[in-house]
Amino acid sequence: MRSFTFSHWAVLAASAFGLASAGCYSTTHTVQPGHLGLFFDPKQGVQKEALKPGTYSVCPPMTRICPRIDDFDVTYSTKKEVIDTESQERLPLTLNLAVIYRPIRSELYELDTEIGPNFYDEVVGPEFRSTARGVLPRNDRNWRCKVRADVPAMRASSAMVQR
Repeated sequence: MRSFTFSHWAVLAASAFGLASAGCYSTTHTVQPGHLGLFFDPKQGVQKEALKPGTYSVCPPMTRICPRIDDFDVTYSTKKEVIDTESQERLPLTLNLAVIYRPIRSELYELDTEIGPNFYDEVVGPEFRSTARGVLPRNDRNWRCKVRADVPAMRASSAMVQR
């Protein structure tokens, strides 16, 4: 029979403590300023009330299925797009555009449950590209030379809002 030394007992005790406390951890999530969070519990679903900036305990001790917080940036964001299309005269047209967007705070619950946190790639980006291809080439070919191109921008904006 082999005798255990102090170092063997220390390793065994540390292993036993590690296994016993494996389910006893608690995680936190920080919602940054300019963001809102929606709490998702796998047992109860998404809460409708948005979480304000701060630190929240997400996974209580001794829990195997942990809830999460879906984080939404509610400040204005800008994405640049390069769109290749044809003008009304069938000439190639390369558009360097930028879209400024943000989610509507009062509709975060619907946004999260219907689309998810990746809403730019799912909705905003495709609608923006489609509108840019459909509205801008139909306008006067000299609109690029004008100092103010408000009319095409207003038409594109109203077309996106209607969709």
